[in-house]
Amino acid sequence: MKTKRPSLAGRAILAIVLLIGFYCLAISIVWGLLYILYAELVYAEQLHFQLTLICLFSASAILWSILPRFDRFEAPGPRLSVNGQPRLFRELTAIATAVHQAMPMEVYLVPAVNAWVSHRGGLMGFGSRRVMGLGLPLLKLLKTSEMRAVLAHEFGHYQGGDTALAPLIYKTRTAIIRTLINLGNGIVQKPFVWYGTMFLRITQAISRQQEYAADALAAQITGAQTLISGLQVTHRAGYAFDAFWHDEVTPLVSAGYRPPLVEGFSSFLEAKSVFRNTQAAFAKEMESPEIDPYQTHPALKDRIEALKSEPTHLPPDTDPAAIDLLEDLDGLEHEMLSILFKNAPATLANIRWEDSLETVYMPGWVKQCEQHAESLTGIHFGQLPEIIQTPVELIAHFKRNLGVNIPDAAKGSAVAEILAAAILVALHKKGCRIVCDIGYPVLARCGDIEIQPFSLIQHLFSGKTTKEDWEDLCDKTDLRDLDLGSIAGSPTPTESESDLLNPSGDEPAQVQLVVPSTPPAQELPACPHCGNHSNPAEYRPDAATWLCTACDQPLTKP
Repeated sequence: MKTKRPSLAGRAILAIVLLIGFYCLAISIVWGLLYILYAELVYAEQLHFQLTLICLFSASAILWSILPRFDRFEAPGPRLSVNGQPRLFRELTAIATAVHQAMPMEVYLVPAVNAWVSHRGGLMGFGSRRVMGLGLPLLKLLKTSEMRAVLAHEFGHYQGGDTALAPLIYKTRTAIIRTLINLGNGIVQKPFVWYGTMFLRITQAISRQQEYAADALAAQITGAQTLISGLQVTHRAGYAFDAFWHDEVTPLVSAGYRPPLVEGFSSFLEAKSVFRNTQAAFAKEMESPEIDPYQTHPALKDRIEALKSEPTHLPPDTDPAAIDLLEDLDGLEHEMLSILFKNAPATLANIRWEDSLETVYMPGWVKQCEQHAESLTGIHFGQLPEIIQTPVELIAHFKRNLGVNIPDAAKGSAVAEILAAAILVALHKKGCRIVCDIGYPVLARCGDIEIQPFSLIQHLFSGKTTKEDWEDLCDKTDLRDLDLGSIAGSPTPTESESDLLNPSGDEPAQVQLVVPSTPPAQELPACPHCGNHSNPAEYRPDAATWLCTACDQPLTKP
């Protein structure tokens, strides 16, 4: 159901009240902590060392956390200009004129199935400037009429003053988060947990009302149906982009190559499993529109229902793809990857997706086997079910060659990846055809048999593949006696290694393989949704991704 947007003055007053309330709470607690020390010294004429440390540390942590910071904005992608993108800017200018709003000072092309607007820079919102982000994959997926509707929605946030107030709310939120993190668990943290919960529930509820109002404005300008179809396309494809970026793009760029992004994402969405998963996720979202009180956006089903009461315009005679508005797409993709992957080689060589197996993946797997040849030596394919039942010993066996940069929690999955790579290389040398199509698991075709080594090892660790299943696979592939170390010409194992690789008849320990539930922390790119470049982000295991602390949307981690 559509709700009325609160007045700008009312929202401004509320934001200021919430800000003042937080600072009053923080300063009051600091005063209380310092008064405890004063009272103990003056009235009790003594100081407890541990209590003194707790009070001084907590007061210092709070003061440091609430200190206002300048907004550090880093380009989230290539900056677009009127001269470089005349057709796109004509569309932007037309929408801005229709909404009676000034153009943003900066427009960026970002890696997201989304568009966003924001005020960035300055201190607590003062001295900030209008910034817009347009998702490159979004432009590929939308028709021009749908893109106009999405842009009208974003300019609606400018008109409603949403982005002008957002820096004040965002800075308060980040100050609360910093305070909670710096204080750690303890009684001093409890008041901030309470206030932060209340703050989020209030501000996120207003944010959802703002979305309805921006939808209504966009429908009046471009028609409800074009916005509905644009939202549907955005939500469907949005489920898949993080996987595409992490699984398909990142490995190639890290190896020094630049694949065609727009073409690749289109192919990724067409993969059967990806298409099936995105359709299922979209259907689930439409069937269960329950909203978390901390979400910034209403349920898509509710937004569509509200839009049905808005006017619908006749479709345009011609409606080309929005991506056709961009000039020099190839150059923009190259610039985007150079900006986002700061640790990648300075010069990225062009590569076709179909050449990635021969050029990047297979050489990488071979090199991986060579690096771990000593640890792989003596591990026979047929023994894997028995060896994997003692994962602690298996991880320790590989540990010295895993490198110091891999956290302990990630070592289990690293070992599983090494074993799968060794199996792939062995099958390749055996004459099996390796298939590495975008959007599909890597598999080896050996006659009538298809093997997915990475899934195979994961299922073996998790118990989905039984010992009987493995015996059957050994018989069909004639790999039972294959020494995984032999594919790299590695030396023979030492006596201590042989103990692991040829276990006794004792009942093996039932220990779960350690698999990381949270990726290691690292510097994050600017949020593709709101432009926020602030750490920390929150990792959500249920969503298997990092969420921006500013807008609660998924972050892509290069």
